[in-house]
Formats: sequence, C-alpha cells, structure tokens
Amino acid sequence: EHVSSLGRGLVGERRSTVEIEEIDLQALVQAVNAHASYEEIAAIAESWRHEPVSLRFARLADKATYLAKLLGKPAVTVHTETVGIRLDVERWAPFWASLVHAINNAVDHGIERAEIRIAAHKPAAGTLWLTARREGTALVLSLRDDGRGIDWQSLAVRAAAKGMPHQTRTDLVKVMFTDGISTRDHLTVSSGRGVGLAALREVTQALGGNIEVDSETGSGATFLFRFSGASRPTGDRKTTMARPSPA
Repeated sequence: EHVSSLGRGLVGERRSTVEIEEIDLQALVQAVNAHASYEEIAAIAESWRHEPVSLRFARLADKATYLAKLLGKPAVTVHTETVGIRLDVERWAPFWASLVHAINNAVDHGIERAEIRIAAHKPAAGTLWLTARREGTALVLSLRDDGRGIDWQSLAVRAAAKGMPHQTRTDLVKVMFTDGISTRDHLTVSSGRGVGLAALREVTQALGGNIEVDSETGSGATFLFRFSGASRPTGDRKTTMARPSPA
C-alpha cells in the first residue's frame, strides 16, 4: 500500500500510457498501405484505448514461473492464446487481480514436484494454458493446468464438517468458491487461507460472468470464465505465445 501511494504521487491515479504489441502496429500499417478509409484506420487506433488481454496473460505467466521457483518446483511453461482481444483497463482490473489466486492454486496445489510427475508418466515440468476467445457475443477466458487435479474427496470432507451440501460435483464447485474453505491443512506463501477463489467468484459475477470447473484426479484442472454479452472491441487478431520459465 505504501509503494502504491508513492507510485500514485509519481504517475497519478489514471493510466496515462497506451500499450500496444507489434501485431497492433502491423495492423495499422497494413490498413494505411491498403488505403483503408479514415473510419477503418480510426477504429484500429480507437481500439488501443483498451488493454490487450495478451499483456495481462504475460504478467500472469511471469507470476506462475516466479511462484514455481519460489516453491522449489520445476520450471513451468505457460502457453497463452488470444485473438487480439482488448478489454477496458479499469473495469477488468479487479478480475485480473483476483485471477492471480487461481494461478497460485494451479502452481501450488496443482503442479506436482518433478519426481511425482515422472512417476505419473508426465513431463518433469508442469504446463499452464491461458486462453481468450469469442463465442458470439460472449467472452470466454480459461486457465488450464496439467497437475494433479482437484482433490474432490478432501473438499467434500471439509464441506461436510461445515454442514454444507457436498453430494454432487455441482455442490463441491460451490464449496470451492466459498470463503474460508481450503483443502490445505497449512498455509504456504501463496495459498491455504481459503479466500482467493471466493474473491474470484465475486468479481466474476460482478462482471456478469460465471465460472465452470472441470477436473479429474491426476489430469489437471480447467477453470472456464464465461461473460455473456461482453463488448467486442475492434481489431481482434490471433496471437499465440509460449512462455517457458527461465531455468
């Protein structure tokens, strides 16, 4: 908080820069070279007011690789894929901040240590996938890992102890996003408090979205965030990136 207050004194409260990728500049140059109309060129430039999802994914990838190193786990590789989607910075900032909790869980809870992965006939290093796509007017974001999967049995035990419904997978997904529920018996530097996923659910719902979870033991987990009727910025283009962790 102290650092944030100092930063605000230096750069102010509002975002004063526009971040673009090489693909954004290429699109503008191609439009100019093709003698596109003023309106088409203006639409491309106007889309730059929003932030590329790919930049947020890159920051989350850096977080994942840093956390794996901090926890003494093998380097993780993070694959990201977008279609050039851009989103309003201020509106979506709370979601990106909360999505860090899901990244923490994927690396800490999900990705196993090298010897365990090798014994399970997996590559020694873990992998995460972050994707963004459009489905009609809906925006779909997903986070997938190839770790051990969600411990549904432990989650059911915790739910039963708190008198919560736990008979079905739907019940357990609700339990997972309940404040104060964790399958961990001890705290780590990144998880174990049972508050992160509850915050993620709250901010997702505030944006008009919902969360779907798919996971089987030993086969990793997928978190799907679906936002119906999300606005579609102009200039969506496909970008794919793999970010291996530094050794």
